[in-house]
Amino acid sequence: SLLQEILDNVTPKLENMSLPSVVSLLGNQPIQRRRSSLIRGLSPGQDQIIEEVTNDDEVKGSEYKSKRDARPEGSDSLVDEFDQEDLNKVTPHHDRVTQKPILLWDWSTESSQTDVLHGKADRQTSCGGKVCRGSLMNTAPANKVLTRRQAALQAADFMKQYYEEVKDHEAPTATYSERLQEVLTKLEESGTYTLTQDELTWGARTAWRNAPRCPARMIWKNLQVFDKRDVFSTKEMFSTLVEHLEFSFNSGNIRPAVTIFRGREGGTEPRVWNSLLVAYAGYKQRDGSVVGDPAQEEFTKFCQSLGWSGKGGMFDFLPLVVSDEDGEPNFQEIPLELQQQLRVKIKHTSIKAINDLNLEWFGLPAVSSMMLELGGVQFPASPFTGWYQVTEIANRDLLDCQRYNLLLPLGTAMNLDTTTNTSLWKDEVALELNRAVLYSFKESGVSIVDQYTQSDQFVEHMKSEIRSRRGCPADWVWIVPPQSGSLCSSFHQEMISYHLSPSYEYQDKPWQTYGKGRSRRAMKSICWSFLFMVSTYKKIHSKRIPVSFIYGSETGVSKQFAYQAAELFSQQFRCQIFPMNALDVWKGMADSQLNILIASTFGSGDPPTMAKEFEKKFALLADQSKTTDLLKGRHFGVFGVGSSAYPQFVTFGKFLNSACSTLGGIQLLPFGIGDEERDQKLAFQNWVHDAFFASCKVFNIKVKERKASLGLLVNKYKWTKV
Repeated sequence: SLLQEILDNVTPKLENMSLPSVVSLLGNQPIQRRRSSLIRGLSPGQDQIIEEVTNDDEVKGSEYKSKRDARPEGSDSLVDEFDQEDLNKVTPHHDRVTQKPILLWDWSTESSQTDVLHGKADRQTSCGGKVCRGSLMNTAPANKVLTRRQAALQAADFMKQYYEEVKDHEAPTATYSERLQEVLTKLEESGTYTLTQDELTWGARTAWRNAPRCPARMIWKNLQVFDKRDVFSTKEMFSTLVEHLEFSFNSGNIRPAVTIFRGREGGTEPRVWNSLLVAYAGYKQRDGSVVGDPAQEEFTKFCQSLGWSGKGGMFDFLPLVVSDEDGEPNFQEIPLELQQQLRVKIKHTSIKAINDLNLEWFGLPAVSSMMLELGGVQFPASPFTGWYQVTEIANRDLLDCQRYNLLLPLGTAMNLDTTTNTSLWKDEVALELNRAVLYSFKESGVSIVDQYTQSDQFVEHMKSEIRSRRGCPADWVWIVPPQSGSLCSSFHQEMISYHLSPSYEYQDKPWQTYGKGRSRRAMKSICWSFLFMVSTYKKIHSKRIPVSFIYGSETGVSKQFAYQAAELFSQQFRCQIFPMNALDVWKGMADSQLNILIASTFGSGDPPTMAKEFEKKFALLADQSKTTDLLKGRHFGVFGVGSSAYPQFVTFGKFLNSACSTLGGIQLLPFGIGDEERDQKLAFQNWVHDAFFASCKVFNIKVKERKASLGLLVNKYKWTKV
């Protein structure tokens, strides 16, 4: 409607303007504005009208800021900060200059929408200045206790929204001015106030509506809100959470719901310690691998410290862990009958390899780690539930390398060519697993949505929101599903992310700090302890066998492999890393008892640019092998990187391997080859695994041998199989 209004006003003006006048109008605008206008399909006149739309708000904002700054010193009464005019007209948003409308383009339909709501954003985003941080996870805790002024501003803002919105909640009994006066007085007296049940319900629903990372909020008005502010004991909290799960799951016909426990007051607060009410345990094994969900490995260990004992399986439900005002965690199992209802066995209609893995997942996503911040009151225990989009389970939970990491095991079991990316085997695994999850949920009668349907629904929701409130905060990185990309409508829709209140906020993880900080040590004591540990480590480290990792890289692959190998070897050896063009590379090789060389072949069998001088000198030393003892009696290993698509495959690596032998080196294990066409990373993983244990054997270092099927550096690189 805004765009149509602009066009209706501008088009007649442009039709009656001469060409020089149009050029003059263009010329009078800043270059950046001209560029932005033309790219977005706006004429300069249209851009000028859009600018005028904001002028009134900017003037109001300046007036309010001047009035606020002119308050008498020492006047800190919350009620005194707002006169009658403020209560009727001014919201906390006017502390900032309102931003200009932003045009959002849908490249698939070549249509656009205008977002004005972002001008009411109440917090800074992670992006700023010359750096875009839009792809960062941004999950840092945002649950600090509000100051009195922050609470007052949020309360004023919320009441303004609540009283302006007349369609989606009950009619309030008090006037806006009366209610805000009452709220500010309560805040001043006790630091908090009590929201009415209707305010709480509407605020919780609006917080979901405002969530920029949720693609399913088109039904925000239907969110069931359970007001449990009268619950005080952990026993009542457990029964309330079970009731919530039963209501929301509803025998598979899922109903979105949120349960809101007491808000913060006087430094005490109830908490749900689980990140998800329903989640599978992750048991870390001695060899570093994890049975179950690696994402829950630390929390599983914490639950065990409380006395809980799981069965050690792949799909064991974690207990519910809650605390009341004393802050002490208590746990209780989800009832077995409810556990069985929540389990969905994953089966494929025709692929035996998927069925043989006996996979399952729970049917109800229940986020319990976020805090509802509403009208200046914080509710740290506000678990909410909805339904799954299929890619959340198939792609993120089961295939992600930091989760169940089933990509390679499934590809192998399905007899796909996993040795090369060009076979697109990863896409095939993901597609079939998504099909299996969809089929299994529907067969079990559990609500789920596919990525295409949800994308279409969100795009329509975004259009509806822009029509109704002139904007829709949306984080493109989170909204676009991890499967299907540009085949989904949301991929082509431009979005902007900003923060509105009320909101759901990330919190700290209480189990990470539980029991720590109860006893404080003097800084001097801590420093002495640290120095003692450092000196002890240096003594131990100096006695280790020295190993050098020398790499020659053109694109960075060999360098990455060298650093990964050094990290693994550093568990038992004293490691150094040298690029082949380093001045001290020769001294490093001479001082080491083991040299690992990792190098790529570039062009027509040539070494990387950085390794050309190294090749010349190494060849010269090999010719003079009778007079040099650079590698005599020392062990070495060589891994060559290249592509079999070229005739001179890993030629430089073969040269290094031969030259090391000529110089009297003792070959630790056969020459390793990493082919870009044949899963280079897996080949290196296997080779460096063998190199590490062969080195330990040669130098009489006792380590526990891992099974060949297990990867290395599980915690960081997640090289593991089920």
